[in-house]
Amino acid sequence: MLASSKVDPLPLEYFIFSGRMIALTLLHRVQISIAFSRVFFLQIAGKDISFEDIRDADPYLYSGCKKILEMDIKMVDDDILGLTFVCEDEELGSRKMVELYPNGKNMIVNNKNRDNYDNLLVKHRFVTSIAHQIVGSMSAEQRNVLLFFWTSIKSLHVEGFGGLDSKLHIYRTSDSHDCLPSSHTCFYRLCFPPYPSMDVMQNRLNIIT
Repeated sequence: MLASSKVDPLPLEYFIFSGRMIALTLLHRVQISIAFSRVFFLQIAGKDISFEDIRDADPYLYSGCKKILEMDIKMVDDDILGLTFVCEDEELGSRKMVELYPNGKNMIVNNKNRDNYDNLLVKHRFVTSIAHQIVGSMSAEQRNVLLFFWTSIKSLHVEGFGGLDSKLHIYRTSDSHDCLPSSHTCFYRLCFPPYPSMDVMQNRLNIIT
């Protein structure tokens, strides 16, 4: 039940861009009527995030974590939940198990460690899983090339991605994994063949950029 959340994690670029916009508004003393979530502020401040902080950001995950903490002690210690310190991530259309703690697959969640389990799960969901992204390792020049390849736009509007005419889309094609990614710039679509690994995908993107 807690393996994954229904809400997709925000990309690292979102926090970087939003942080820059906040800095500009502070620099020029511009007031904006926008309310940011507690999780957002904690992340840009480099603070730790606990499950209590995600109440509004991810109600589904918050509810699951809270139920674990509220369960009867004996039920938890009797391993009714059948949980260990692992969670599931989706990568390239497939599911993979990720240990939240060294040797986590052999650590049963019980009454004494369920607080730690909840917090590690939240940390993975909001911090660890988005810490290393494909585009994040590219130079600014490479990102501009990728943006142009994807949308035929050479640079972002002052409003960032929100200023685009459409959302960016990623599609999976039936092309051979030997092929490079393709795009439909009119519809802001970036298309990937079913690459066998993240490293192969990174290599193909590097060729393009």
